[in-house]
Amino acid sequence: MHRSGLLPCVQAVEGSAESMATNCSGTTATNRPTVLVIDDEASIRQLLREALEGAGYQVWEAPTGIEGLRQVCARPIDLVITDILMSDMDGLEMVGMLHRDFPNIRIIAISGGSKDLDYCAVAKMLGAHETIPKPFALSRLLETVAHLLETKT
Repeated sequence: MHRSGLLPCVQAVEGSAESMATNCSGTTATNRPTVLVIDDEASIRQLLREALEGAGYQVWEAPTGIEGLRQVCARPIDLVITDILMSDMDGLEMVGMLHRDFPNIRIIAISGGSKDLDYCAVAKMLGAHETIPKPFALSRLLETVAHLLETKT
């Protein structure tokens, strides 16, 4: 994949964790917990944004894994909700990278899964703090987000 023009921290994805951590910083003007929703379906992003903002969170969105990495590098993020099946970078790769390079970010992986592979179980093994199979109740997602942010160290 051609990655020219991407932020230095996104380019560092192929480099070391130290270079990624060095190149990724940001500040926030709010004290509300920040949640990044990464999903290639706009309707899912919008639904999650509305529910999370209604619960008091500051929400950012990304339609692709690469854009998700840009967002992580552009500002402090407390929690990421990522779909697993996406076109440019699958959510399993995203979970592994976030777990390795951004250990303070809580991760929720969501997926419809597959008959051949339990993607949620694999995401958990790669570092997702929680997994939620689709379809899911918004109340369950909001409870999971609140729990993960309460236990964040």
